[in-house]
Amino acid sequence: MLCLQNGLGNEDLLRKQATCRVIRGITTAGTTFLEPGKVICSNIGNIYVEDSEASGDIVNILDEAGLKAEISKDIKERIWKKLIANCIMNTLSAIFKVKNGQLSKSPKLIKSIVKELVEVAEKEHFKFKEEETFDMVMEIIKQSAENKSSMLQDILKGKKTEIDFLNGKIVELAEKHKVDVPVNKALVDMIKFLESKD
Repeated sequence: MLCLQNGLGNEDLLRKQATCRVIRGITTAGTTFLEPGKVICSNIGNIYVEDSEASGDIVNILDEAGLKAEISKDIKERIWKKLIANCIMNTLSAIFKVKNGQLSKSPKLIKSIVKELVEVAEKEHFKFKEEETFDMVMEIIKQSAENKSSMLQDILKGKKTEIDFLNGKIVELAEKHKVDVPVNKALVDMIKFLESKD
């Protein structure tokens, strides 16, 4: 089973339940969910699969289906980079109810979130520079300007979001490492409020 879910910890949950091997990956695809089995893909992007015995077969199957896939030797770093982008874009777009591109109007807020994320990442042994990370996020916002994030789609449909695996996981790790993350805590609270609205 290939786990492409956003955030941290999804594969651990799957491994507890699955009767088969769970392999971690990430995708950079941009999609809009219409209904079960139907999505609009605005950007096919790439799929990165962790290096394991079964990864070659998985990449071949994905390639045959016309998807761009490759084995990644640094999947954990890729997961963290995507986590950082999602903690900003998904969460803010859902709170403000805007497409990704509108977020470029809030650089100070984004910088404050990046600062906290980089600090927690460092405690988890990932060394990202704040300025480079900010630039990476702003570039992804630009490239995905017309996308509605998955979290925004969930909020608009009154569904539970993936906040626990994104900013919620950051807050959890921050508590473990005794790092102060007030902005991320506030973001989690706001999304939880939106989830609870009728």
